[in-house]
Amino acid sequence: MWYGAGYQKELDSSVEGMEALQTYMGRATSADSVQWTRDADNPILGPGISGSGSWEEDGAFMSTGVLDGDTLKM
Repeated sequence: MWYGAGYQKELDSSVEGMEALQTYMGRATSADSVQWTRDADNPILGPGISGSGSWEEDGAFMSTGVLDGDTLKM
């Protein structure tokens, strides 16, 4: 399972407060869909360098998986 998580130092719904929200993506696995184990390498994706213009500058959140042959791509 891929999941999104966010971190915000101050809970603030203002524009400035939302800009402080950093989002990450993690992964967990389960053999039975009841008990889950988080990946030791989490977070898998997170925010890039602020002001860099990179695609993940504001974070990584809400992924979609696509099966390409035998490969799962995000």
